[in-house]
Amino acid sequence: MIVRVTMEVEAEKAPPETGHSYWKRNLYVLWFTQVLSLTSFGFGLPFLPFYAESLGVTDPNQLTLVSGFLSMAPAITMTVSAPFWGKLADRYGRKIMVIRAMLGAAIILALMGTAQNVGTLIFLRTIQGFFTGTIVAANTFVAAYTPKKHLSTSIGFLASANFIGFSLGPALGGYVAAALGYRVSFFTGGAICLVGTILAWLMLKEPKIVQADQGRDGTAAKSSKFGLKEAIQMAGFVMTILLLQRFSRSLFAPFIPLHLEALYGKEGVLQVTGTFNMAVSLATAAAGLLLTRIGEQVGKFKFSTFLLVVGILILAGIIIFPQFWSFAILYVALAFVLGGVEPILTAMLAERVPSDQRGAIFGYNAMFSNIGWILAPMVGSLLSIAKGLPSIFYMMLFTQIVCVAFIMISRYRHRNDPIPEGEEIQVN
Repeated sequence: MIVRVTMEVEAEKAPPETGHSYWKRNLYVLWFTQVLSLTSFGFGLPFLPFYAESLGVTDPNQLTLVSGFLSMAPAITMTVSAPFWGKLADRYGRKIMVIRAMLGAAIILALMGTAQNVGTLIFLRTIQGFFTGTIVAANTFVAAYTPKKHLSTSIGFLASANFIGFSLGPALGGYVAAALGYRVSFFTGGAICLVGTILAWLMLKEPKIVQADQGRDGTAAKSSKFGLKEAIQMAGFVMTILLLQRFSRSLFAPFIPLHLEALYGKEGVLQVTGTFNMAVSLATAAAGLLLTRIGEQVGKFKFSTFLLVVGILILAGIIIFPQFWSFAILYVALAFVLGGVEPILTAMLAERVPSDQRGAIFGYNAMFSNIGWILAPMVGSLLSIAKGLPSIFYMMLFTQIVCVAFIMISRYRHRNDPIPEGEEIQVN
């Protein structure tokens, strides 16, 4: 039996004067709070290798290993906790998960500014993965309460907030760190995230969920569980592609400050790193806004394959032309091209799952993606120690080729899969 889900919102809660439907207001609120949340992360996290160095890690190989582990640690705990939080979101609501993630981030970022040694910093990064996860929480909220015909563009729009935040944070944080020190950057980031938490608490309105057509013998509940199992099986290939994509895009990220320092020199590298991260994030944000719309028109599988092939060509250019300016331009171009792949595939995944089960499926998707996030710094650290930082680009190239192969297989195997029916989402 199919469970029909209707979102009913009391008339007095809707903002009729805006002319916008209720789901759109929530989308705008989430977009703004995500900008604040991820700006707060950007104030300190891109400079973790330099922060670790200031805490006493001076050996280059040891610093590389520490940088990789600082990037990997939150992914480990997030992988374990993401399905748990996703199921709680489906059961108790998505708003409380957004607040939990943002408040946890605000507290932990501020605590990072108090770290006296690398061990404390690694511990805080580790528990960060369990208590935070603002991107997954926001995506789950949007995926659950957005009408299906607006789902792809809404997820792309929300993705732009993520990368706008990631661009503002490093740019502003680089100057704050240079002028006032790394600790002040973390304190400032925590304060910004706290402001976003308060706004989400006051302005996000979660619709009332009414489940109808349930049999008195509980057959609807059984149907829901069966639907989730089927959705996971159907979405397995998509989640595998997202895992590979997260692995590839995370391979080089922890080592960007060290690579820029090698190409540019130590003088002014903080500002250069902040500006570079801002450019990468803005390019990715633009991809979320523009490329998702194109993918909606020409087909998600087809357009994702095209973007991955272009990404392969750009990576080949980065390998052939290793100078500072060629690297900077090509890497930003790579961020734009690949920045459209993840929101397009995420929207396709959400379309294939009933709305009352999207919290769970997004939790499993986060678990899959975080496996790539875990493996990437480890593999990148080993490669950089053995062959140097540029060798990481060869691994990225290989992984993107594998992504193309998987997406072609997925496109063939699931070409006739229907989008789940039986959902009516009405938000007034």
